[in-house]
This record gives sequence, C-alpha cells and structure tokens, in this order.
Amino acid sequence: MDAPPASAVLEAALQLKTVRDATSRAQMLAAIRGLGQEGADFTLERLEALMRVEEHFQTLLLYDQIDFLRQPAAISEADRDFALSVQRACLESANGYQRFLRSRGAWATTSAARQMVPRLTGLALNAIHCFVKWSCFLNEPGRATPWKQIHALYQLAEGEGYAQAPFVLHSAQQAFRPSVQTLYLRTLMLDLLNSGNLSRLQLEIADGWFGAWCAAYSLDARHSPRHHQLFVDLASDSGMHLSGDESHGSSVRYARIDGLKAQIEEVRTGLRHGRLFAGHGPGTLFPIEAHVALLSVIEKLCQSILAGHEKGIEERTPLEDREVEVTLGFDRLVRRMFDHAGRGDEARAPAAQEPDPETERWRVHD
Repeated sequence: MDAPPASAVLEAALQLKTVRDATSRAQMLAAIRGLGQEGADFTLERLEALMRVEEHFQTLLLYDQIDFLRQPAAISEADRDFALSVQRACLESANGYQRFLRSRGAWATTSAARQMVPRLTGLALNAIHCFVKWSCFLNEPGRATPWKQIHALYQLAEGEGYAQAPFVLHSAQQAFRPSVQTLYLRTLMLDLLNSGNLSRLQLEIADGWFGAWCAAYSLDARHSPRHHQLFVDLASDSGMHLSGDESHGSSVRYARIDGLKAQIEEVRTGLRHGRLFAGHGPGTLFPIEAHVALLSVIEKLCQSILAGHEKGIEERTPLEDREVEVTLGFDRLVRRMFDHAGRGDEARAPAAQEPDPETERWRVHD
C-alpha cells in the first residue's frame, strides 16, 4: 500500500484536536518527521510547513498536558507513554529545525528568508527545552540532557550576531518575544533549579516564570566578581555552574542574573494579595499552594547563588515515617508564612511554645 502524499499528512496533522491519544500522537510524529527529514529538498515551503505543524503540536500540548501535570507523583504506564511520545516529537522537531539551519544556504536566499534564521534557531532551542522539561516530569535517572546541541545553537546565534534579537516564537503567543539568549538561559536556569524535589506542577510554573524572567538576564564573555555568580562552558557537556576558579577560558560565558531577587519579591507581593504570576506559561491554572512552595525553592536557589555555595539546592530529603507539622488551608498557610517573616528574630527567640491550633502533626509515608 502506497504512503499518503506529504500534503495529506500535513493536513491530517493540522486537523488534529488532541495529542492525548496514541493514534493522534503517531500522526503528529509522522508529519513532523516527514517534514524535517533528510533526503528531500530543503525548501522554504517545507520549512514553513514544519513550523505550522510543530506550532500546532505545541498548542495542543499546552492543553493536553494539564491533566498529566495534575496526576499523582507515581506515573501510570499510559502517562509515561504520553510523556515519551511528547519527547520523541520534540526531538524530531529539533532535529528537523537543525537540518534546515545547516542547509540554510539552499532556502535562505532572500532578505525575508534570512530574517527567519533567528526564529528558526529559537524554535530548535525551544523544542530541545521541551524535551528537557518532559525529562524532568518523568524524573527517571539516566536521561541525558543534549547539552552539546543546546550550546551549539547558542554559539551559532552568538557567532552570527543575533543571540539577543527578539522574535515571536509562535504566532499564537504574540506576547512571548524571546531571543535565542533568553531561551538558552531558560533551559539553563530550569536545569539548575531542578534537583528532583519539584512536582510536575511546580516545574511547569517555574518554566513560565523563567520564560519571562530570563529576558532580563545576560551572558558575558568577561567575568566580573561583582555581577557574575554563574557560568556555563559552551565546550562542555553540562549546564550552568556556580562560578569558581575553574570557570575561565574562551568558551566560558558568565551569567548575570541581578534581577532575580527583585523578581522573587514581585511574585511574593502578588501572592500576598492573592495574585498568581504566570510569566509565559499556564501557571494561573494551578493551585496557589504550588506557587508558594515553588517560590520558597527559588528563594533558596537565589540565596545559594548569592552566597556562592557549591552545593546549590540540596537534594530531596527522604521523610519516610517522620512526623511533620502541616498547616491546612491557604489562608492559614499564607498567614503563618508571612507572620513568621514579619517577626524576624522574634520568631526564633527560644521559649516554651504552646501548640499552634492551626497546625496538625502528620506521619509521612514518603
């Protein structure tokens, strides 16, 4: 039986309403793979078709992932298969975009076509970032991050002078106008934050926050002890690190994230008034408790960076069969959180304390 023509595969993919079921995912993957494959002419028409299909996939995924993110920590086989399929589609998209970048001499023959190169680089980075994020969702050991590809894409943009040029990544999200540098830093920061101690909801919220925040960060070739606490080696197979004696060389870039502290305070102020900060993500769909818990983790990261500690965020501590204090209800949680912060040293004064009527003691089954 002959394979359907490429135009039919394209139209079938664009007509899909979901990628939650296996059949739809297979159709989408086939379309992305076919449009980005080697062995065919690298034309502007084919590239634009790949962009359309991949954007449609990302739009469907934005909605289809909500139920997945809300599932219990123990992932089912059906959800694991969903996540792995998403990762395959992301890698196929990234590989296709990178093939078009390598072959841009064939299709970028006009000024308008050449102006698409920054966005194409960003789309490749975004697709790899999506793969990395879903690896975090799965939280399975042994899943390597393709740092070589990530660094190479940033180096391409930096070398050709468009790393900081903003563009609309997807037409459905006109407000999101990142640069290649912003997208690169978003992946670096999410990887730095994730140590296995975040829920899937918190990871998605953090991704939206960093999508907005990283536009205010920068990468520099020269080190300043006053402004740089982090570095990344473009020649390495790893992500961001705290600056140290080893962070030197022509391939090293130093991250300036001076605005992180103010960004944290802005989110905290919003939470005090019941406002959720989404950044560039669906974070407002998720419980405010997840935002509060995530903010605490990011504050800890910020403190660790500013202090220059090598440890960074501590690994998740097993709590099996321990008793912990639990505050039920968001109003009580926020009141307790900010009351303690407002009392400062008074909250730590050694004294015999009466039981708090707003807390309970639960035994943890980790």
